Amino acid sequence: MITDIATLIKNKRKEKGLTQKELADGICVQGVISKIEKGETTPSVDLFFKIVKRLDIDISTVSKIFDLNNVSHQNLVYSDKVKQLLYMRDYETLSYLLKTLNRLNMTVEETLYYDWLLAITNYMTKQDTLSETIQQLKKLLPQTKGKYLQLYLKVVSAIASIYSDNHEDEVALQYFESIINDYKASDDFRDRVTFLYSISRAYFIEEDLDKSLMHITKALDEILEEKSIYLLGDSLLMKAYILDKTKIYDEAQKYCRNAIAIFELENKELLKNMAQKLLIDIEVKQKNV
Repeated sequence: MITDIATLIKNKRKEKGLTQKELADGICVQGVISKIEKGETTPSVDLFFKIVKRLDIDISTVSKIFDLNNVSHQNLVYSDKVKQLLYMRDYETLSYLLKTLNRLNMTVEETLYYDWLLAITNYMTKQDTLSETIQQLKKLLPQTKGKYLQLYLKVVSAIASIYSDNHEDEVALQYFESIINDYKASDDFRDRVTFLYSISRAYFIEEDLDKSLMHITKALDEILEEKSIYLLGDSLLMKAYILDKTKIYDEAQKYCRNAIAIFELENKELLKNMAQKLLIDIEVKQKNV
């Protein structure tokens, strides 16, 4: 397979009239492209699909190389790579990867999970509208409730998050609260943290600060227990906003500074700027007390 990948990338690059440096630009260093084309290394899945997108390689060609229609989809739909792309919010690469999979060879549960992934990805890449996405996700609710609890939790959380992102806050909170007693059933701490962060944000918007604080504190406890930085900066900043609202300025500043440090590590400039602005606002308020 490594020879097939090397030949495919080299030939397609030349067809496009690109140099190795031009192909590598914004994706990887030129040396990696050189090694791939010589058959000295195999690209990671995310790197491969980024190269495929840049070269406009047809999906059917990719499927033939990986023989995707004849391998176990348990190893693809539920793979760590899919999870990584999802949690990195690399929806463009995830969209391309999903198009290579054949739903006809999947189990019922795999198909439902695939449809959930596809609905989210199409929404985030603007292939589907808000109403189309909500409709697709709601169709999954009766099919997942009871039999596939963890997937049901993902579907409900997705619906709630999309409503929240579109400022339909009351509806979003209703969906979040509908699974508040079940979210712990998820075996992925990132799903639990995402839920806790999202419902805290929803309560904050509704100005229920006590519940907002309670859930973001639970999120931070989960993160620290796992020794992870997943949503750590976001959760620290959320807690800073809550403490600012409750006029606990010293604590708010502490959480704000910690959030800034995490955002610097993750190179998240927008969130870092938001945290810095909040810190300045808190300092001004404290001086006027």
